[in-house]
Amino acid sequence: MWDVIKKNKYSVGLLALAVIAVIVYSVFYMTDGVSLGGDNQQETVSVSSERVGEDIFRLIEQLERIDLNPAIFDRPEFATLSGFDYVIRPRSEGRSDPFAPIGGASGDRGLTRQTSE
Repeated sequence: MWDVIKKNKYSVGLLALAVIAVIVYSVFYMTDGVSLGGDNQQETVSVSSERVGEDIFRLIEQLERIDLNPAIFDRPEFATLSGFDYVIRPRSEGRSDPFAPIGGASGDRGLTRQTSE
């Protein structure tokens, strides 16, 4: 068997390349959609995207129907909850105009350009 493959390397390579091309084409370019008619224009609508849209609308409808019982806020467990707030420490600010030349802007706060004499 290996002798046949060795004698026909070119044909076997071409066959393997064709199989790979068919697999790549089927994965990337074939759709399981519905073709909507037109004279010269073909539009493909993916069935799975329609289902995803339906799921989103169904979820929104369920969320709109949620009723929160206000008695939950009177429970002692709710009163013991605390936040994870932290204080933001102030940081030093930079120059008011970072693109102005050093030593020439009004908001430089005393920075001057050093020159070598």
